[in-house]
Amino acid sequence: MRGIKSPKSKPRWHPSIVAKVLRNPVYSTGEWHYGKREGVAPKKLIKPDADRHRVKSSWKLRPLSEWCKPQKLEGGSIWTQAQQEAIVQALERNGRMENGKPAAQDGY
Repeated sequence: MRGIKSPKSKPRWHPSIVAKVLRNPVYSTGEWHYGKREGVAPKKLIKPDADRHRVKSSWKLRPLSEWCKPQKLEGGSIWTQAQQEAIVQALERNGRMENGKPAAQDGY
């Protein structure tokens, strides 16, 4: 993404991270909300007998009424709401397409 390193400081961005960024409504509204999620104890422990140093290892989305006051992004939104909808539609359309080479005549 234009020379910007990925969240893990790698030169290439993983497609799923790019899709998350593009689907995020923050960039069309220009507002960021803090406190959207809260840490909770998981419903089912993977290793129930293991000594856990961190109990709250699952996250759940809080109701909209409990979110903190919205914070405006510096510079405002990056794209419009109409562009956001077009981006999401393109991502959905591209996700349905088959990727890769067509199968050979023997099926492999």
